[in-house]
Amino acid sequence: MKYRALPVYNNDNVEHRIDFNDTIVLFGDSQTDNQGGAGYTGGIGTNADAKLDKGWIWYAIGQHLKGGPRVLRNMGIGGSTVLRHDSSQNPMIDRYKNAILYNPSIITFLGGVNDIQNFSDEESTPHKVMEGIITICDYFLKFGAEVIMQTSWPKYFSSPTASQRAVNAKINTLAMYQREYALSRPGILLIDSNKILSNPASTELNALSTVFNDGLHQGNLGARMIADVMGPKMLARWPHLKVDR
Repeated sequence: MKYRALPVYNNDNVEHRIDFNDTIVLFGDSQTDNQGGAGYTGGIGTNADAKLDKGWIWYAIGQHLKGGPRVLRNMGIGGSTVLRHDSSQNPMIDRYKNAILYNPSIITFLGGVNDIQNFSDEESTPHKVMEGIITICDYFLKFGAEVIMQTSWPKYFSSPTASQRAVNAKINTLAMYQREYALSRPGILLIDSNKILSNPASTELNALSTVFNDGLHQGNLGARMIADVMGPKMLARWPHLKVDR
């Protein structure tokens, strides 16, 4: 199957949508940006299972769904917040409507950590950030897309300070809100990455040390741990996505 590049859209030409079968939009921050590179658009071939270094979505599709006629549109931006407008944060609240321009059947969502770990004002509390996430994901659902929501996970610190533990506690609170919200919406498939990547033996609200490149961004092992949960859940919910080879 051949794929053509998508043009750059803005809010002025929202009516000009392009329809692809099984289009998946990846929406989020650097965790999503890392999934195949920023702005990646293309088909996932039979060798997708060899792309573990590209992240969880590649491995989930390649290993569990066996590739297939699928278009990924990566809308992840490194450093992107949900709400904050400081500097060049590229907040998701300013750009989420563009995801619908690709007329996706599925949108993955992961975000909120940059708000909480980089800022400490009222706009960056778990409750306020979750309000923004609800606005974004409810909009996706309104337009007929289904959402794969990942819960946010804490950062690994070898010897966390009190302030670092406080930040991780807020991230875990956000994950709790995300979990509750996802379970309240039939159109959302929950991937509880917080539980997958957190260390249950830690008394420091820590993440597992072995699954990250830098304490926060998952390496190959972390990507595989997420994908091995995500892939079977995607297959159970959307069996038509699997391609027999």
